[in-house]
Amino acid sequence: MKENDDILLKEFFNQNKQEIEDNGFSSRVMKNLPGRENKRIAQILTILCAVVSILLFILLDGVQNILGALQQAFINIVQHGITAIDITTLLGIATVVVYLGFQRINSYTTE
Repeated sequence: MKENDDILLKEFFNQNKQEIEDNGFSSRVMKNLPGRENKRIAQILTILCAVVSILLFILLDGVQNILGALQQAFINIVQHGITAIDITTLLGIATVVVYLGFQRINSYTTE
């Protein structure tokens, strides 16, 4: 019954299809959408924050700190088992998981 109704509806709409001329309406609407003026400022702030983050990471020996934390976590796991992980390691793992989650959400919203 439902399939028959779907077929009848599709046939009806295919027979009575009408094309409406755009006359540039869509492009005018797109040009007048709010928030297009702030796009350049957002790009500049994003680049500025990324550069500052990279500089701070380098100046504060971020690579050495990460490698040291990973080495210490590995040594603790080998010596005492998985229960020997300290709070800083757990916070690091949680930070990475949250970051990856936000990246996943952002990839869905930008598509």
